[in-house]
Amino acid sequence: MDLNQIRLQLRPRNHWAAVDLGIIMVRKWWATLYLTWIAITLPVYLTIVLFTAWISSVSNAQLMLLVFWWLKPLWERSLLHILSRAVFGELPTIRQTIRAFPKLFIRQIIMSLTIRRLSPYRSFDLPVIQLEGLKSKERRRRLRTLHSDNNSGVIWTMFTCIHIESLLLFSGMAFTLVFIPEEVDFNPWVFLTTHNTAFEILLIAFGYFATTLIAPIYVACGFSSYLNRRTILEGWDLELVFRNLRQAHQENQPASGALAKAAAITSLILFLFLQPAVFQPFSISTVYAQEKSRSVSTEVTQIDKRDQAKKRIEAVKAGPDFHTYETRRTLKFRYDWFEDQEENDVSEWLNWLKLIGAFLAGSIEFILWGGLIAIIIILVLAYRHEIMKIKQLGFGDFLKQRQGRVKTEIELLSPGESDLSTIPHRALALWQDGEHRRALGLLYRSSLHVLINQHALILPDSLTEEECVRAVNISQPDAIAQFFTSLTRNWQKVAYGHRILDNSIFESINLQWSQIFTPDEIG
Repeated sequence: MDLNQIRLQLRPRNHWAAVDLGIIMVRKWWATLYLTWIAITLPVYLTIVLFTAWISSVSNAQLMLLVFWWLKPLWERSLLHILSRAVFGELPTIRQTIRAFPKLFIRQIIMSLTIRRLSPYRSFDLPVIQLEGLKSKERRRRLRTLHSDNNSGVIWTMFTCIHIESLLLFSGMAFTLVFIPEEVDFNPWVFLTTHNTAFEILLIAFGYFATTLIAPIYVACGFSSYLNRRTILEGWDLELVFRNLRQAHQENQPASGALAKAAAITSLILFLFLQPAVFQPFSISTVYAQEKSRSVSTEVTQIDKRDQAKKRIEAVKAGPDFHTYETRRTLKFRYDWFEDQEENDVSEWLNWLKLIGAFLAGSIEFILWGGLIAIIIILVLAYRHEIMKIKQLGFGDFLKQRQGRVKTEIELLSPGESDLSTIPHRALALWQDGEHRRALGLLYRSSLHVLINQHALILPDSLTEEECVRAVNISQPDAIAQFFTSLTRNWQKVAYGHRILDNSIFESINLQWSQIFTPDEIG
């Protein structure tokens, strides 16, 4: 890449100035770009049309356009081949581009049609893939460097080209329908919504026309953005300036000695000739008076010019250029789909809208009912065990059982602890074996068991130990409440505080448990 041969003015530009440079490139080399595109793509497009019509027995314009559109990254490589050489003064001919196209076509064809196909930076990344020829890791590193500026102009250019291409497609079809005579019984809406041969032909023709018109602009804008990004990163403009300075210095170096001598002689001669005029006597007052008269005359002249300019402006404003009225006529569609020109067309339009509304309403209703049924099924499956218990016990008994269940970190009583009369002896044995936590836990669980089953105390599952203490203090006698509070506090010290209680304290708690929860009360 020889920067001395480049035909562009290299300087750092913003995103939109770089895009504008791409449009200028298309204007300069438009003939070669468009003729090459048509020479390469038109035979392929006609082949796709004939092949699709042959395998489906009927025309299918949507499928043809989709296939041709998906293969666009391959056709764009010929345009970049032309632009990349034209900017360096070597504009290739159409024949040369067609000969070089097979090599460009094969290069990374799979990646271009799969992963990179829908990339918004496709035209910006194409020069890296086609011109630089880097390997996978180097190419990814290069692309990350080029994308570091968040080149939004490339993305917005892509969206703009898509919208202009779609606009050209539909406006071209609509422009064709305008020339249908009024005497022909023709309904544009029926024509556009019905699959027919004429519609397919128009779609095929104007689809290719729109793609052909926009493709060179899209590629050129991406290439100009790529050149601008490299100019900013690598300082191409500064490099060219230094090269030109060096070349100019080398060309002028042999004559520098002679020029210096000639300049010295010329300056000496001028000094000798101008010396008398330099030292002439002059009067300061005279000079000041001359300068003052000049300033006064200049101000008067400026005032006269300002008055004359105002008069000319008023004369121009009063002239016919600012008081001209013109009548213009513009084309108008014969069919206005939003006014009541023909009752039959309006009724068909309204019926069509009603059908769409009914379909949307029915779809939404189906989705809502389906969602409701799905939620009901999920709830039934999640709570099927509780539903079976309600069926067996009844809702009232099930609610009491549900509210009466209390869980601590383990179950209340195991099957071996069902005989409550042996609880004090079991707790004492555990305490003597050093199982202090288990001993107090047994007394605490058995107390809750007795309170729930014998004293009808309702304790929901979500209650904490402090909430259980408050519930017992509210509903039970003072003796039971005081004992349960003391038991809970000592249980918390051992279970959570890992503190060791004196044997006398445990023996007192165990004795109180035997006295409060007597065998008669335990039942």
